[in-house]
Amino acid sequence: MLKKLSDKVYYMPQYSETDRPTLGLICGENFSVIVDSGNSPAHARDFLNLVEQIDIAPVKFVVITHWHWDHIFGMDTMKLLSISHNQTKDRIEYLKTLTWDDASLDSRVETGEEIEFCSSMIKLEMPTRII
Repeated sequence: MLKKLSDKVYYMPQYSETDRPTLGLICGENFSVIVDSGNSPAHARDFLNLVEQIDIAPVKFVVITHWHWDHIFGMDTMKLLSISHNQTKDRIEYLKTLTWDDASLDSRVETGEEIEFCSSMIKLEMPTRII
């Protein structure tokens, strides 16, 4: 369920079991904006299904606050124009070059590029990864 902060602002609360962050919705007169896309296609779909249940102006954009996996892995599922800082965009482009299978995640944990917590949460949230 979306929680209502005001007549124009809603959010989906954080879910710690798979590190799903809070996602936001800002509703304008002519269009609405989502804040962050979620940590997986499933997270994005869950949020979009909740958004469809309320009467608001059409959602046109997703604003990405930063490049961490738990805020971007739902971007493709949302199929919206995304807005972010150029450095966030550059980091997302880099993340697209990586492989996300268990062995690759484990290797990045060993080299210190990834932390064990994130690796574990990715494996839980997306046991069969398509990113």
